[in-house]
Amino acid sequence: MVVHLHERHHIIHGDIKPSNLLLDGSDARLCDFDTAAWMTETIFPTRFSIRYVSPYRLVSDRENPRPLIPEEDLYAAGITVWEIFVGETPFAPYVSQDAEFELWDQIVARPKLDVDRIEFEEARLYVKECMSIECLNVAQSVTQPEGHS
Repeated sequence: MVVHLHERHHIIHGDIKPSNLLLDGSDARLCDFDTAAWMTETIFPTRFSIRYVSPYRLVSDRENPRPLIPEEDLYAAGITVWEIFVGETPFAPYVSQDAEFELWDQIVARPKLDVDRIEFEEARLYVKECMSIECLNVAQSVTQPEGHS
C-alpha cells in the first residue's frame, strides 16, 4: 500500500498509523491526507503522531528543519503493522504529556520494539525491514557530534 502510494501516485502520506487506516473487506485503505505531500514538494511537517514518527523527524528543529521523505512512511507503516499484529500500542508505557519527552528521546536513540512477538513471519520480516530503513541511519548520523562516528 505504501509503496503503491509512493511509486504510482508520487505521494508521501506523512501520518501513517492505525487510526488512518480504513478496512474495506480485506483491503486496507489510507485516509487523512492532511499532512500528505507530492514527492516533488518540499514540506517541513510540524505536526506528527509521536509513536509513529521516525527518529529522522524528531532530530529536526527550527534551525535545521527536515523535509518530509518517503522513508518516514515506511517506518510508520512498520510501527503500524507491529501494533496490528501484537495488539498493543507501541511504546505503551508512555502515557502522560511529561512521559512523551522520554518517548521522544527513546525514539531518537533508536526505537526498540520486540519484533519477534509477531507470529506471522512475513509481517515480522516487513517490520524488521521498516525499522532498519535509511531515515533511521540519517537520524543517527545527525545526532553524532561532528568528527565522531
